[in-house]
Amino acid sequence: MDQETSAERDGAHGQAKKNELLKRVLSAIVLGGAAIALTVWSPLSFIILVGIGAAIMCWEWRMLIGSYDKGGYSRLALTIHIAAVLIAILLMMDAQYAEAFYALCLGAVLIAILPGIHHRPLSFAGPFYTGLPAIALVWLRMDPKYGLQTILFIFLVVWTADIAAFVVGRTIGGPKLSPAISPNKTWSGMIGGLAGSMAVAALFAAYIQNTSLIILPIVALLLAFGSQVGDLTESALKRKFKIKDSSRIIPGHGGILDRVDGLIVAALLAALLAFLITPAHPGHAILIWQ
Repeated sequence: MDQETSAERDGAHGQAKKNELLKRVLSAIVLGGAAIALTVWSPLSFIILVGIGAAIMCWEWRMLIGSYDKGGYSRLALTIHIAAVLIAILLMMDAQYAEAFYALCLGAVLIAILPGIHHRPLSFAGPFYTGLPAIALVWLRMDPKYGLQTILFIFLVVWTADIAAFVVGRTIGGPKLSPAISPNKTWSGMIGGLAGSMAVAALFAAYIQNTSLIILPIVALLLAFGSQVGDLTESALKRKFKIKDSSRIIPGHGGILDRVDGLIVAALLAALLAFLITPAHPGHAILIWQ
């Protein structure tokens, strides 16, 4: 009787894991498809996508900061946070780059000096953590010639790094990458993610004129490494505040911050690279290597 009960429990647990995996896959397909469709449709639809996603990230940041002691990040702080990020996005659309950054700085300062704010350094960092990648993506997408291809390239690299790291890590296993921060991540998974991103970048390069089959995969390697750093950073934050997910807004995946943690750092690195090479044509700077 006990053996039958144990077998039934094991079967129920296995079915629950399959259902959870199916939920994760379906959510990823729907969200990924929507992101690609809005990115391709027009720069404006992409900016709307970024704005909605950034606003949700601001809300999740409040949930994250306030989760430890059930407070310390007021509705006023959240309002300032969202306003600063959305104003920065609007200014970036109008090519007012310095002003967009100043909007984030002002929001961060106003939040940090509010009475009753807990974890002031992280509260101060919120507008930058959620706003800088948003304005970076908008800036890159606004490139009239290569903006679309650049965003699709970044998506492809980050998503491949995530999927390949998961598959290789589960298949090969081995030493843990950072057990104190994220016990499930392995060195084999990280290497697999980096290699997969370089491989898809090489394929991407075959469809882009005047680029390099050598340099573009190296760019992908940089962005994929950044995505791994972003993943670990988000894991460290959640571990600090003792929560599993930033929210439950996405079935099977948690929150927006959980899904775009790698994209946050990859977008910043791509924008920094473009700024250092050809700020007037950021998409060209990322993709074209003659």
